[in-house]
Amino acid sequence: MTGLTTIQTFSGAAIDLEHVERALIDPLDIAVALSRTARWGGHTDVPYTVAQHSLYASALAPRNLELTALLHDASEAYLGDCVRPLKALLGSAWGEIEQRVERAIALRFGLVWPWPQVVHDIDERLLATEYRDLLGARVDSFGRPFEFPIVPHKPRRVLRQFVARFEFMAGEPIDRGRLPRSRKAWLRGRQRGAA
Repeated sequence: MTGLTTIQTFSGAAIDLEHVERALIDPLDIAVALSRTARWGGHTDVPYTVAQHSLYASALAPRNLELTALLHDASEAYLGDCVRPLKALLGSAWGEIEQRVERAIALRFGLVWPWPQVVHDIDERLLATEYRDLLGARVDSFGRPFEFPIVPHKPRRVLRQFVARFEFMAGEPIDRGRLPRSRKAWLRGRQRGAA
């Protein structure tokens, strides 16, 4: 039985958000959840995921921080992507929960925590770039965007890219047989089960 502060992940792990056990942090859960989690609360012109944002961050980071940048938003695999206005309203309560999960992730993968300033700087510039390209909005409120355009990809493609990037950077394989099935394969399995 799980408590009110426990979530069940894609892999079946039970993560207690009050007492996060780093041993239960699974890169499969992170990859799957982030590839399905919308940035900007889903209010972009086209779907755009936290996993793709993380891939951009990793590609822009210095070599020694590529994995850190890839996983800088990995807490959102367990907490969802909380938009900044809501974070501001929740104040320190949200920050404490987020930091608890981030620390467990950093310990699990041997990363520097708190995240280095250069990772925060990349994150902020990506935010400005996404604001410009995906919301069609002025960017002066978020700072200087990157010159390249953000081009959203389909979640399944982003999932494969995230898994490959993680495996390369961390040297830790993810069992691809445990990756989610396509919607068609899932429906075929449901139809067979009903027969």
